[in-house]
Amino acid sequence: MRGLPVPSRRTILTGIAASAVAGCGGGPAPSTFDLTAPRLALRASSGRRVIVVAEPTAVFAVDSERIVVRTASGELTYLPKAQWADRLPRLVQARLIQTFENTGRAAVGRPGDRLSGSFSLLMDIRAFEVRETM
Repeated sequence: MRGLPVPSRRTILTGIAASAVAGCGGGPAPSTFDLTAPRLALRASSGRRVIVVAEPTAVFAVDSERIVVRTASGELTYLPKAQWADRLPRLVQARLIQTFENTGRAAVGRPGDRLSGSFSLLMDIRAFEVRETM
């Protein structure tokens, strides 16, 4: 009795690679949403402040790229086929920094930017969601 042919190493690796690519999803990419920093027109102030904006801490439900939806019954779910442009805490931090920069009244940075801040902004995101209404 003769055995089945043994596939070559190259054939096995090609099959694994094809399976991995197929498993990565062949459908359309999810819609990506971003937050916008407002442009503020403020008069110049005397003295420039330095603000250090830390990445916000967040509850588990919002600490991702997924967009949270609170249904009319109060259940938390995620918006299908949609995502934030980055993890929500990182996105909020970036837009807050951009907002302060847009005022022209403060030097702004992140912890580790070697800034000696006059102020530190620490935040905790407990809810950031789309609310479904009936």
